[in-house]
Amino acid sequence: MKRRLLIAILLITAALFLYAQEKRDALKNFREGKYKQAIEITLEEIESLPDSSVRAKMDAYTVLLWSLIVEKRYEEAISYGNRAKDLSPYDSRITEALGEAYYFKGDGPNALKFFELYTVQAPLGDRIARVYNFMGEIYITQAKYNHADIAFSTALYHAPSITRWWYRLGYSRELAEDFKGSEAAYSKALDLDPTFAEATRALNRIRNR
Repeated sequence: MKRRLLIAILLITAALFLYAQEKRDALKNFREGKYKQAIEITLEEIESLPDSSVRAKMDAYTVLLWSLIVEKRYEEAISYGNRAKDLSPYDSRITEALGEAYYFKGDGPNALKFFELYTVQAPLGDRIARVYNFMGEIYITQAKYNHADIAFSTALYHAPSITRWWYRLGYSRELAEDFKGSEAAYSKALDLDPTFAEATRALNRIRNR
């Protein structure tokens, strides 16, 4: 009887330990789409970690910002992002996340500021293609079509198989009245995905103008 009780206690203890370990893993929760849990964990980590543990604290801030952005809590992401910037101004992950938070909030100028900074801090960073794509979209809203062309072209240099980016490159060129370049970009989008209806309509529009 005592032996069975001891085994039961050990099993419960092990289960609680494993649960606690999983609960503390904010990045794992984020990757599994458990964004609210990731936010809770990272906030606890940020509160408990001393400022001297800069790397660990910045890791927590990074996952926090990613999670807040997915949850569309952009103001909070910006607030925590600026706190993280005060602690570690050169962390490119925070720079990029702030750019995204401002972008999805609809603040193009501030988003562009952080995206441009990211290209300096991490010219070969994991999110460099994504950043240049965002920059292209912002430049279109600012009617800077040649800038948009450069940004989308750079995004595609890093990630040449993303069909929609070829379409957006074509659109920026069409707005700049570079119809030959626009046709080439739309055609490339259709090479990658012949069912892309928007690109088909755009290509027909260019050819029938």
